[in-house]
Amino acid sequence: MKMADFVFKLSQYIKEKKLGFFSFDKSFKELTTVKVGGKIRLLFMPFTIENFIEFYDFYWKNGHSMPLVVIGNGSNILASDNDFEGIVVSFKELQVKYYRLGEEFYFFPQCKMPYIANVMIGLGYREIEYFGGVPGTIGGTVAMNASYLSKSIGDFVSEVVVITKDNTIKKYEANQLKFSYRTSSIKENSDIVLLVKLHFPKGDSELTKKNYLKLLEFRKNKQPLNALSAGCAFKNPKEVRAWEVIKELGYCGKKIGGAKVSEKHCNFIINTGDAKASDLYEILKSIQRDAKIKKNIELENEWILINFD
Repeated sequence: MKMADFVFKLSQYIKEKKLGFFSFDKSFKELTTVKVGGKIRLLFMPFTIENFIEFYDFYWKNGHSMPLVVIGNGSNILASDNDFEGIVVSFKELQVKYYRLGEEFYFFPQCKMPYIANVMIGLGYREIEYFGGVPGTIGGTVAMNASYLSKSIGDFVSEVVVITKDNTIKKYEANQLKFSYRTSSIKENSDIVLLVKLHFPKGDSELTKKNYLKLLEFRKNKQPLNALSAGCAFKNPKEVRAWEVIKELGYCGKKIGGAKVSEKHCNFIINTGDAKASDLYEILKSIQRDAKIKKNIELENEWILINFD
């Protein structure tokens, strides 16, 4: 089946089954926090996880050779300026955020971390405050095992339900997910997170709230939170911080087009307002090259790169 025919057939299936919203005229610029990126062939926003599973089954059985990307808040994504001849699924329109069974909490993948922090702190749980400043959703946060200071989200995960590339739904216990620095088996296998069960210890709500506010202020003072960015560009190599390497290479404040390396935190490459994806990508690759040549350090991307050669 030709791509155009499949896209039309898929859109009609979404419409007939009332699975969610779809669009042919959205771009990554509208869906990512760095606000760059080309037009998307088909954007699908399911109403429920069940809607997504039904959609994915149809996609997988009829045209799964066509590229498909699932995004949450788009907070760590850099998509190229070129049109994306594939499908993007955004969970932003999922109608149910979470449910609770006694002391067990189950969150759907579109839930933003500040939302989860506010919910759980309000109910008397602690240590979630370390993740309240993470700009992403729980799906991506768990897949990449996001961390802040000494805390990693993988330490607070009980179970995760995913759908695999071969259209199989699986439930994993935390000890099966191979959490390590900025990765997990979810990320390595390109699984799609459908549901996350979290556990946090009980604590004093007022003390936790105060700690949460302190952590948010600390992050605000250290990172360019008001700038358009995709978060930290590189993982920290062993024995050294990525921002220190970037600073020593003389990149802090460096600009290419509308992209700039933040002086506030050199591991952030920001969109000053009129950047193209190619501007950010050029700085990213230039830093990597210089780190390798001048310091023999391999800087690994933390961003998810989409539609680049």
